[in-house]
Amino acid sequence: MFRLWCKLKALRHRLYEWSKLGKSNSERKIRSLQREWDVTRGAIDVDWGKLREIESHLRAAWVDEEIYWRQKSRVGWLKEGDQNSSYFHNVTRARRRHNCIHSLKDPAGNSVTSEEGKALIANDFYTHLFTSGGLDSQSVLEKVGALQIERRVTDRMNSRLTAEVSPEEIRNSVFQIGATQAPGSDGFTGVFYRKFWEIVGPDVIMAVRHFFDTGSLLKNCNHTWLVLLPKVDNAENMRDLRPISLCQFAYKIIAKILAERLARYLPSIVSPGQNGFVRGRQIVDNVLIGHEVMQYLKNKRVGKQSFMAVKVDMEKAYDRVEWPFLFALLEKLGFSAQWIRWLWVCVSSSSFSVLMNGQPSGYFQTSRGLRQGDPLSPLLFAICTEGFAALLRQALSSRALSGLRISPRCPVISHLFFADDSYLFLRASRAECASLMVLLHQYEELSGQKVNLDKSAVCFSRNVLPRDAQEMGQLLGIGAIGVTDQYLGLPSLVGRSKYDTFRYIEERVIQKLQGWKQQCLSWAAKEVLLKAVANALPIYGMSCFLFPLTLCRSLDRHLARFWWGVKQGERRIHWVSWKAMCLGKQEGGLGFRRFEEFNQALLAKVAWRIWKDPNSLLARVYKGKYFPNSSILSARTGSLTSWGWRGILRGRDLLLQGLRWQIGSGDSVEVLTDNWVPALHPFPPKPRQGIIGVEGKVASLICPNQGVWRVDCLRQIFEEDTVKAILAIPLPIKVVPDRLVWDGEISGCYTVKSGYHKAVELRRQKELQVKAVALSWDRSLWKRIWATPIPPKLRYFIWQLVRGVLPTGEALSTRGMEGLEPCPVCGEEVESLEHLFFRCRVALQLWEGAELHLLRDRFPLNNISIFWRRVLEEGNLDRSTLMRVVALFWRVWRARNWVVFDFTQFIVPVLLSQFRSQVTEWDSVPDNQQRPPFPGPGGPRLAVRESVPPGELVLFVDGATLRGSHGAGGWVLQDPSGVVVAP
Repeated sequence: MFRLWCKLKALRHRLYEWSKLGKSNSERKIRSLQREWDVTRGAIDVDWGKLREIESHLRAAWVDEEIYWRQKSRVGWLKEGDQNSSYFHNVTRARRRHNCIHSLKDPAGNSVTSEEGKALIANDFYTHLFTSGGLDSQSVLEKVGALQIERRVTDRMNSRLTAEVSPEEIRNSVFQIGATQAPGSDGFTGVFYRKFWEIVGPDVIMAVRHFFDTGSLLKNCNHTWLVLLPKVDNAENMRDLRPISLCQFAYKIIAKILAERLARYLPSIVSPGQNGFVRGRQIVDNVLIGHEVMQYLKNKRVGKQSFMAVKVDMEKAYDRVEWPFLFALLEKLGFSAQWIRWLWVCVSSSSFSVLMNGQPSGYFQTSRGLRQGDPLSPLLFAICTEGFAALLRQALSSRALSGLRISPRCPVISHLFFADDSYLFLRASRAECASLMVLLHQYEELSGQKVNLDKSAVCFSRNVLPRDAQEMGQLLGIGAIGVTDQYLGLPSLVGRSKYDTFRYIEERVIQKLQGWKQQCLSWAAKEVLLKAVANALPIYGMSCFLFPLTLCRSLDRHLARFWWGVKQGERRIHWVSWKAMCLGKQEGGLGFRRFEEFNQALLAKVAWRIWKDPNSLLARVYKGKYFPNSSILSARTGSLTSWGWRGILRGRDLLLQGLRWQIGSGDSVEVLTDNWVPALHPFPPKPRQGIIGVEGKVASLICPNQGVWRVDCLRQIFEEDTVKAILAIPLPIKVVPDRLVWDGEISGCYTVKSGYHKAVELRRQKELQVKAVALSWDRSLWKRIWATPIPPKLRYFIWQLVRGVLPTGEALSTRGMEGLEPCPVCGEEVESLEHLFFRCRVALQLWEGAELHLLRDRFPLNNISIFWRRVLEEGNLDRSTLMRVVALFWRVWRARNWVVFDFTQFIVPVLLSQFRSQVTEWDSVPDNQQRPPFPGPGGPRLAVRESVPPGELVLFVDGATLRGSHGAGGWVLQDPSGVVVAP
């Protein structure tokens, strides 16, 4: 580890010296090259070769500048390469303004504005916060030992957790950590490690293995910068700042390996009430269960028993975790001494410096707390909450607390945890309130946690008198009584006006759209932005609740208006309908998602999980309340149902449309009424004309004990095409039960993506829409547009050409604009696409100068769409010629816009020079816009079997299927040395 740290320190110093030479300043280089270009271009005898060379260097400098500002902006959804530097620059400046701490109040309440004073306040605050409260380790160990927690970590788990770390595991960890995450005090991000893995890899592997072999960690490698992010605008109090730990990348590699190993077994270690950071569990479960509980409390107006829900807020939860409590829990759960030693070194060897407005200051070590930013921290905190859950279980078993059932057949629910959010449910009585206070006090003493009563809240069932509710609230010390509007960021209850309930989500989307600088983004960047950010904002809410149709359509309208732009409060022309733009790219659209269908697809995922995981807490709650004697596939709405359940049923309806039977024994599937032939989905097979009285199960069509179809019987009942489709269905060698699978995926498992496509297909069938757009193009041609190795904005340009929606004079006139202006370039004809690109005299000169006039003679020029169809058809043009055609069209369009908007004239030699430079650039980078944002290492990857523990085997499998026809597969079993064991 010391060797790696020394090399990184030396490299950092050399890089700093290099940066002072000015070679890293792309902005300065751009200005210099632009001046050189102006001089060369203004010469009487222009040197076109030199001009092209300057333009090539200028483009490279622009790319460097864009990458620089992209990393500064922390925008993770947009890749570089399409000239969005201005946007990144604006985002960076906005982040700096928001994150800047202008003043802080000292403990006496005085405002301090000097950088030294603010740094001193922050260092004192966190030094005190991260200092242990002086717990007696032996006492904590005894109290944790008395908790009702059984050993959950088996010897096999411990063996896997402490297995020797392999080079492949180390490399995987490097490439799993975010490449552009803010660096720690070492100054190196994941980009450095990924790009230069061949160089740094051996030293990294040696350092990581040293930690796992010796259990020691160089303290310098675990020094952490503590950056403070404001939770509110103009934050002045330390409690309004969120501390984020910037760990060094070398340490994060070790922590990531440990976290990945621990995450594998966490579901069997942490009880079902905790859904935060546990694989296979989702925040959706907590939201929906909490919603059902609140619905129950709202509807419970009578009865002797009354109940309450308490939302408990823990103040600075991560920062207050006492290490003796955490490690006593780890020991109680059965983790091995070696594993606990590794975790102890990672947690206890950390030291901090506070980063105040970008400047590090101070130095202190900690004796408690978990770092927010350490890959291990969320998992360790989930284990800490297991101590809280154990205290609750003991209170339930002693009947000090009761929990509640929302229905007689539902399980008792006492708590819901998601990370540091706690929702507790108990009987509304003074005795149980007193018991809860005792329990919270015990948890605070053991774990170091502190309940924030100001941010906690309590809600009672309707049959609790207001006076009693007030008294119990005072007993708990909670002032917010009856206030539980939201849980985990979503409404706890949905009122009569569904639109009003979820309107805040629409307001967030509008705010986000208005905050973006449209003029700084290309069309391609706006597409990525809408898909990755605007489309994603409502996903969390739509995953839990059904959005009203009014809200979905309103969100669609906002996205469409942002796409086409708004100028001085007036809408611009929407050249293509939003419905058409929501078609897939292979169908002529841009692949945007309609919120209505996407909402249904997300809810279908919840229904699928309830069906497939009946033992989950969410499934048991819903089954006990809504379908105790049936399956969710046949469940009904019922009375007094929650809005959450209605949404799940909406998703279930989509699920039913895409399910089909996978034949096992055939005993459960009807021949003519069930959907069981994949090639005929979603319809059951039809018998031959005139065949009647065919009844029975599919098992009657299978030869008993042979696992083959009765071909003669099939041919008697079905047409030959149907027989072929049935014979393509593989039958199991051993008799297994029939099962329902999702037809949209080969695996048979539901996915939101395939569910969305199914919902769109059903909508089209309902509206009797034709699947294709105005142009009857093959899917392969549309795909080739988007696969062309050119900048994304030029793919969008070709799409506009093919769709005929470039704003030419003729196109504007057909959309109600006044007058048919002649071609702005030559003034000879009306400006149509065909005239501008084929018949305009200046365009003809470009075709001639680009040496593409022969191509021009081969293809029809009376229709732009037919021309591009011929160009894109496989085999008509080689890659180089296709690039030249695209570059020519782009240069013509850019020059036309210069004439219209900048009042400049066509200069054919300049355009030809730009055309040749563009083609040269694209040829030099075969796929310059589909490359990954940060390159991976060269050289061969390590074999999978190198990471396999001794004594175990590796199974390699592969296969292929042709939908509605045949399939094939193969497998081979090897030992770790590569020797074939079977077949």
